[in-house]
Amino acid sequence: MTAPQPPVRPTKNTRKRVKVETCTDTEENGELLSVVSCQLSVVSCQLSVVSCQLSVFSFQFSVFSFQFSVFSFQWSVVSGQWSVVSGQWLVVGFEWLVCVGGGPSVMRPWILAETNYGQVQGCAYEVAVLPMGATEPHNLHLPYGTDTLEAEAIASRACAVAWERGAKVVMLPAIPYGTETNQNRCRLSMNVNPTTLGLVIRDLVESLEGHGIRKLLVLNSHGGNEFKPLLRELHGRTGMQLFLCDWFRGLTADVKGAIFEQPDDHAGEMETSLALAYFGNLVALNADGTLAADEGRTAPTRFSQVDRGWISITRPWHLLTTNTGSGNPHAATAEKGVRLMEVIVERLSGFLTELAAAKIDDRFPF
Repeated sequence: MTAPQPPVRPTKNTRKRVKVETCTDTEENGELLSVVSCQLSVVSCQLSVVSCQLSVFSFQFSVFSFQFSVFSFQWSVVSGQWSVVSGQWLVVGFEWLVCVGGGPSVMRPWILAETNYGQVQGCAYEVAVLPMGATEPHNLHLPYGTDTLEAEAIASRACAVAWERGAKVVMLPAIPYGTETNQNRCRLSMNVNPTTLGLVIRDLVESLEGHGIRKLLVLNSHGGNEFKPLLRELHGRTGMQLFLCDWFRGLTADVKGAIFEQPDDHAGEMETSLALAYFGNLVALNADGTLAADEGRTAPTRFSQVDRGWISITRPWHLLTTNTGSGNPHAATAEKGVRLMEVIVERLSGFLTELAAAKIDDRFPF
């Protein structure tokens, strides 16, 4: 992986790198980009964005990108030097502003919540992706929807790359609830029991099969969700071919040690890095730019065998943690989040592309 380059003044050539076909008004986009690059105030930028009459979704995404760019710029001023990572994200944020600022919102046909009946009627989707999240606290600095936001960020990017490669994939709306029985003492942690989640997924499987889609990837982003028993239960009872990815486990196990300094369990360095990179406007910071979080210390049990992982239990989260965080987040950076996302997207998109092309026969998936 080559090191990211510092930001450069956008030109017509840099605008061409934004691969969105519906963004046609290049002169107006160039003007918007040059205005933003002059570092106008947030209010001025928001007014210019509003004047472009963006859709609600595009406006939110544009504001998010600009807010993250502002955060990166402020951090560099405080630290006294401009970081390569901040510069890279500043350019990315500007590119998205150029893209959505020139006209109506861009519909992504691989995301069911964004697409329309006119698109869906004529599209022979082969694979569906179901992101599974949760609603729970993540230390003091990350939003309750962290798991869901991660699942959506991963699924949307992996599906986009697979779509560009010719795979007919569709990302279903994420389910924002998971199993939280061990967090019932953590305020507003919202629990849905495993049996209930299983019934929801079973109904969605039946719906997909009725629409002619026979391949489903469950993309799980919450450690409290255990879906392997459900796959075994449904095996042989449906014509749907079911796959499961816990992206924070096997998919990334071989690279986390090279990217992150400390092991991550919940709201630590890994999750915070992804949050800084992809929904940084929702990460709580102190006045000096540091994370508004504790160190994520966890209490040992009275059994060394449990602490070593030899024996498993359901850990009561209010006893295990101080403020629900398990893992120190303070070494997190957006650049680390980007590095991890690149690995995840490449591996997942490759699988989705192959899965879409694979024919179901008597020996499938062998």
